[in-house]
Amino acid sequence: MFKAIAMSVRTLLSAALLVLVSPLALAHAHLTHPVPAADASVAAPAQLSLGFSEAIELGFSKVTLTASGGDPVALQPLASATNDRKTLVVKPAAPLAAGQYTVHWQVVSVDTHKSAGEYRFTVSP
Repeated sequence: MFKAIAMSVRTLLSAALLVLVSPLALAHAHLTHPVPAADASVAAPAQLSLGFSEAIELGFSKVTLTASGGDPVALQPLASATNDRKTLVVKPAAPLAAGQYTVHWQVVSVDTHKSAGEYRFTVSP
């Protein structure tokens, strides 16, 4: 009887540990604060900022911007926000014309997990 109880307690503790540790093992950087926001209609921004849930490895990350026809938009080199490794800063090489744009991002967080995504915004005339 004591063996059965000890085995049940051990199984319960193992399951609890697995539930607590699993979210950490599956952690990825999620885009939490894009500026302009997804689906927003804005005046031409001088820069875009992509805020993530975790610090990002700048050297292993990439952001591209495409216009509504799929044409790539020239960008200045990708940068991190000052004193904030969770935020990437993207500056177009020239002012954005009116139209819809898609931001494509691929990042590696400091814990080496990769994540990617995209969102759209519109520049108003």
